[in-house]
Amino acid sequence: MRKDEFILVLERATEAARSFASEYLHDFLPAKALYQLRLNVSEDDPSLVQFDIYPEDKGKTLERQSAQEVTELLCRNGKVPVWINISALSVSGPYTIFNLQCAGRYSDDPELLYYRRTGTAPFGIKSPVLPPGYIEGSKFKIAPTIYLFPGLGADRRVFANYHLDGSCEVRHITTPAPMEDETLPQYAARLASQIDQEQSYFFVGVSFGGMLAIELGAILNPTQVVVISSATNRQELPLYYRFFGELGIHRILPYKLLTRPSKLAFWAFGANTPLDRQVLGEVLSDTDPAFLRWALNAILKWRRKARPENVFHIHGTHDRIIPMRNVQADRRFKGGGHWMVYDWATEIGVVLHRIILPHRFEQED
Repeated sequence: MRKDEFILVLERATEAARSFASEYLHDFLPAKALYQLRLNVSEDDPSLVQFDIYPEDKGKTLERQSAQEVTELLCRNGKVPVWINISALSVSGPYTIFNLQCAGRYSDDPELLYYRRTGTAPFGIKSPVLPPGYIEGSKFKIAPTIYLFPGLGADRRVFANYHLDGSCEVRHITTPAPMEDETLPQYAARLASQIDQEQSYFFVGVSFGGMLAIELGAILNPTQVVVISSATNRQELPLYYRFFGELGIHRILPYKLLTRPSKLAFWAFGANTPLDRQVLGEVLSDTDPAFLRWALNAILKWRRKARPENVFHIHGTHDRIIPMRNVQADRRFKGGGHWMVYDWATEIGVVLHRIILPHRFEQED
C-alpha cells in the first residue's frame, strides 16, 4: 500500500471511529485528530516468513502522532500492519485523540488485510472502551488522561507491564535536569507545562515520582493522585532518613556506586526474578548520579506535613526503601516490595482501572 493510499484510508477510518464513538459518548469530539499508537500488540512470531515482523516494536507506545507521522511509521517498505484497530480515546483542546492498536505482521498483499468488507482495511472501527458495569444504550464520558511519573532515576520502563493504553490516553512525564538548590515543590512546578488541563486527568506516581505527583497535584487540579511505593508526606519517610538529612550524611554518599547493579540493590528493591534484576539493573545503570544526588537531597529536605485529600496510596508490606510501618496506605499488597510497580503490574493495574474508569459514568447536568 502506498503512503498516499494509506493516509486516505486512515482519514476515512478516523471519521468512522468518531461517528461510532458519538453513539456512546456525551463528549463533543473535535474534528482535528491525533493518534496514540501501540505497536505489535499481537506479539507475532518472527518466524512467520510470509510477513515482515519487527520484534523490537513489542510493547512500544507512541503518543500524539499526526496522520502524516502515523503514515511514516506504519508504511514500511510498501507494507502495513494486517490489522489496525481504531477507537476514540480522549479529547485535548481542538483534538480528538484516537487509539491505534496495531498488529505486528506487515504485508503488501491486499488479500491478507483485515476488514476488507468495510472499505477501511486494514482499519477496524471499534467503540471507546466501555466502563465497568456499562448498560446497553447508555452514554458515558470519554476516558481521562493518565500522567505517569516515574521513580528516581527511572523512566517509562517501570510501567512497561501496564496496559492502560487502550482504556485511556497515557502520557509519560519527562524529568528535566534540576536547578541548583531547587526544592521538590519548585521542581514539581516546572512539570506543569506537560499537563493538558482542558480535560480531566489523573496522576500516577511511583516512589520519588509519587512525591512529585503530590506536589504538582497541590498546584493543579487532577481528579486524583495515585501513588505507588511512595510517601505522601514527610512523616511517612523513615525516621532515619530525616536523621541522615539533618546530619548531611547524604552529601558524602558514593553516588556512582549507588547507580551500579548489585545484590544489595536487588535486595533493597525486592527484585527477585532474573527479569526483575535485568530491568532494575538497566534502570540503575542509566541513572544520572548528579540527578540522584539532587533528588535525595530534595527528599530529605521535603517539608510536606499533611497528605492531600485526593490521594490514593498503594504500598507493599515488604517495602524496604519506604517501610510500611510509617505509611497510611489505602491498598496494601502483602509481600510487595519497592519494585512491585513492575512485577505486580497486573494486580496494581486492576486497582488503577477501578479507581479511574468509574469516573466515566458521571452523568451530565
